[in-house]
Amino acid sequence: MADKQREKLAAGRASEMDMRYEYFWVDFDLTVDGFDSEWFPGIPVLDLVFCLLYSVQAIREGNPGTISFTESDVLIHLTPSGEYLTVERSWNPTAGNCSIAEFLTGVSRFSGEALEYIARRYPDFEGHPTHRKLMDMLEQVG
Repeated sequence: MADKQREKLAAGRASEMDMRYEYFWVDFDLTVDGFDSEWFPGIPVLDLVFCLLYSVQAIREGNPGTISFTESDVLIHLTPSGEYLTVERSWNPTAGNCSIAEFLTGVSRFSGEALEYIARRYPDFEGHPTHRKLMDMLEQVG
């Protein structure tokens, strides 16, 4: 994190959008049955966590979820059917699948570990409203 960003976070001037798109990056690997692992370098991790947690909410309501990537037209569609999700990628017609339980476990673990790591490394993040919002959403995953 750049010194300016750290100062903005410490002073409480970083907005949720700042936190989602300008802070904290991660390489992301998507693996499901039906297609080869996909690697996405340099993804804004808080935006990814938001997308994952919003997808969980949608799927629990029986609706499709979508994972999008900042400044990209790449989309991952998650469509529930019974106890499984069909995973479709906007750039490849081959669909994959995983169980909803497996998806929920993966989202919970990834999101929790990401938020814990950031808070440990940048303690001012824990006092930010974005952290609280994400923790509340994560608690809903169970």
